[in-house]
Amino acid sequence: MTGKILDEILTAEKKAADIKISANAKAAEMVSDAKIKGEALCREARENSEAKRKNAYSELVRASEEFLEKAKTSAENEAMIVSAAASANIPDAVNFIIGKVGSLWQ
Repeated sequence: MTGKILDEILTAEKKAADIKISANAKAAEMVSDAKIKGEALCREARENSEAKRKNAYSELVRASEEFLEKAKTSAENEAMIVSAAASANIPDAVNFIIGKVGSLWQ
């Protein structure tokens, strides 16, 4: 009877050792899988972040170019208005100057 009990204890210890080995292997596999998945997620996050950064940069460049083009057009229009106003005043200015010079000669 004692031999049978000892055999059962040894069998139970062997089962426990096998379970422990299996659990350690499963845990190592889970850690490896988690590491691989984590690295893939980090790589995907970096790629997404880079794509968003490039998209935001492109949008910023486009908006800047659009703003500069509008500002240039507006400045050109203002310059044409000022130039037209100045040109319209030239005959009056010439007449005024001629009048002043003429009055000095009299």
